[in-house]
Amino acid sequence: MALLNVVNALIENNSERHRDYLLEKFYHLAEELGGSICIVGPNDAKLSSPRKDDRFYESVNDSDYHGTLYRFIENILILSYPDCEINSLNLKSASHVVDQCYDKFVIEIQDKSRKCLSSGRKFIIPKCRLPLLSRIFLLKHLLSIEDSLICGPRAAKKARTLSTLSQLVNDGQYCHFQIILEVVTSWRHRLRSEDLDDLVIDLVKVNRKILKKDDKLELFMRILGRCLIDKRDIASADYDELWNWAISLLQIPAIQEAACIAISGIIHYYEEVLTAKPDDLFKVLIFQIAQFSVYSKPVLDLIHLVITKFEFDERASFRVDLQISIPEWTFRSQLLYAILKFSPYNENVENLIMAVINYHPQEVHSTNL
Repeated sequence: MALLNVVNALIENNSERHRDYLLEKFYHLAEELGGSICIVGPNDAKLSSPRKDDRFYESVNDSDYHGTLYRFIENILILSYPDCEINSLNLKSASHVVDQCYDKFVIEIQDKSRKCLSSGRKFIIPKCRLPLLSRIFLLKHLLSIEDSLICGPRAAKKARTLSTLSQLVNDGQYCHFQIILEVVTSWRHRLRSEDLDDLVIDLVKVNRKILKKDDKLELFMRILGRCLIDKRDIASADYDELWNWAISLLQIPAIQEAACIAISGIIHYYEEVLTAKPDDLFKVLIFQIAQFSVYSKPVLDLIHLVITKFEFDERASFRVDLQISIPEWTFRSQLLYAILKFSPYNENVENLIMAVINYHPQEVHSTNL
């Protein structure tokens, strides 16, 4: 392990100047060691609690051999595919290591998930393992696309059917959604528009009853929020369904922030995709937000978008329990009071307050993007 730490330091301190040389010298070592990579090592399993705890596998020792190996494999992949960019010069640079690690991870996830399910638990991938897993799954996806483009239309159709991202959605365990969320959060800029369209289409098809188990629904909504930042090529009926579903989840504390993130994504272009009238959408959103007792950052972001994207009646009431208001500006004065009262002390609400007190909130919003 000490020697591998030295190799990691050598790569990290010299990667910019000697990328090709380092890759030539250490790639075969990555091929050799990649066969032993795992998400949860033997020592981690021994340290885990024997109780029926959902987070049985969540805590691992990131400073042991497996943590060092993760760091080494990630360094090799960064040398091979900087920022996960695939091109004609690096197409096969480390494809064998990607395939090797991908196969190992898929088998282990299946095995751990099955064992956890049999004892009424869920397999949770440790946070420190997600960066490499997301990189591996993304590269596997991107390399498959490049192979299909080289091999022609039939291979392209097959690649879509067997898409790495689609397979994660279809497998549908908590750990699979963890990987998807990490991919769309860290690597969204590497996914094509059609990749995100296909991912949303796959997500729409997921059985909602399955999502209610193991806290998957919270991850699901966060994934949607990341995918729906831009308009996706899906049916208007699907947009209506996703919007109404997210609205219905706003009063569930564990899902509230994730639902706000999903709704915020759609608001940017709601007039193009939703069939309901803007006034009706606004009233439903305000009714839901007015019932919140804590305004977390996703809630504050949603409020900011709502007042900049919708027209509203200045004399309308925001919260009936707030008697402090200025008659001519009832909505704004009550909203401002609620923001100051229900926002956590450590949240920066300066831009939102400026938007509320500005006659045209959109102007403030635009200057702070």
